[in-house]
Amino acid sequence: MKNIMRCSELFLNEPTKLLKNILVISANGLKRSVLLNKTLKSNGCHIENIKSCKDAIYHLETTRDVNLVLYDPKTQDLDCVEFLKIIRSINPELEVILIDSASNYDSNLGGSISNAIHFLEPPFNDSKLEELLFKIDKLENQKEVSIESEPLVNHLTIDFSVRSRNFHLDTINLKLEDLLRKYTKMNYLEIQNVLLAFQETVQNAQEHGNLALKSEWKEEFIVKDNCTMFEKAMQERLNDALYADRQINIQVTIDQSFVQFSVEDEGSGVASFDIDDEKVGAIHGLGLKMIKNLMDEVRFNQRGNRVTIRKYFYT
Repeated sequence: MKNIMRCSELFLNEPTKLLKNILVISANGLKRSVLLNKTLKSNGCHIENIKSCKDAIYHLETTRDVNLVLYDPKTQDLDCVEFLKIIRSINPELEVILIDSASNYDSNLGGSISNAIHFLEPPFNDSKLEELLFKIDKLENQKEVSIESEPLVNHLTIDFSVRSRNFHLDTINLKLEDLLRKYTKMNYLEIQNVLLAFQETVQNAQEHGNLALKSEWKEEFIVKDNCTMFEKAMQERLNDALYADRQINIQVTIDQSFVQFSVEDEGSGVASFDIDDEKVGAIHGLGLKMIKNLMDEVRFNQRGNRVTIRKYFYT
């Protein structure tokens, strides 16, 4: 029997839309987890506690009434970043609170994940958690609120290219976010989800396309170099003109009814384009699954080195 209950009202006596069913993922014996549970219950929120990331994945795949996840990274049965990607692949709309300091993840999360989560910073106390929950609820209430101003253009297409040695995902992300805010009626969360899919797409083009890196190398740790095979190969190839001078060609299309990104690399192309057939637990496959869940269309060219993703605007 699942121990999931519902919040009757949000803090400050405002009705809540998001914070109804809360999943807390935390290992045994953590004092801050006890504090979190106490605070949530005192505010009328009902929760379910799960002790491992793998159990949480099963729960999220089989239960669709979870509205918010509080995740303690001390639950170490899965890598934090990959676990967050899995959550997004299961439910792109799900809000996640990472119970830790954001400064611990600045160099690890990257643009494709950092915009999708919130941080509950230490030291932990009731007021911090309540303030964060209230902020998230306000964001949820804005999901259905469209930007009132009309877009300034009916159709916009922008083409640009970047060499792998000059690739900076966060810079590209900021430019695109500005475009989407100015020229579409997408709300905050819709923009973040589209950007998340784009970032995963262009990062695949950089890593698996131009640099020809293999996902399984992330699991191979080189003790003498204190890094993974993936990290070592990336640094080597970014210093090798054969790989580093390859370009990523990006086309952004904003129309009255959709936004579309085409990303083409100069690699050899992927061997299989069947997104529904990715291996469970495969990092690259999980990224493709997340893209599919976030976007309405995902298409590859015949060679497999260009992917086009599209999201329609629904009114």
